[in-house]
Amino acid sequence: EKWSFSHKCFRRDFPHLIYEIRRKTRTETNDGIASQLEVQALRDHVGTLHEMLNKMQKELTETKDALAELRKETKLALSNDTDESPKKKQKLVYDSLSDPKQLDEAISFDNL
Repeated sequence: EKWSFSHKCFRRDFPHLIYEIRRKTRTETNDGIASQLEVQALRDHVGTLHEMLNKMQKELTETKDALAELRKETKLALSNDTDESPKKKQKLVYDSLSDPKQLDEAISFDNL
């Protein structure tokens, strides 16, 4: 394994220049400052993601609750009307909803 080193003061026959060679420190570069800014930006982004996740979990819970209620209503409507045709049963379920468009988008009654 070979090592390579270059510096303007590292020259043959000029040993006195070796004392001018200094190791870089963190204060001489902006890496420390940039990384602190990056860390803060990442923290902010993670905070935003946590907020979004919490909102989505709340919406998911609400959707699950609404779906459970819809299933109850559907079972009740289907059990009360055993003599009626499937199309009539489907209409009863549609009528029990406050927004039938949501039903069209979310659930298909073809498999009932």
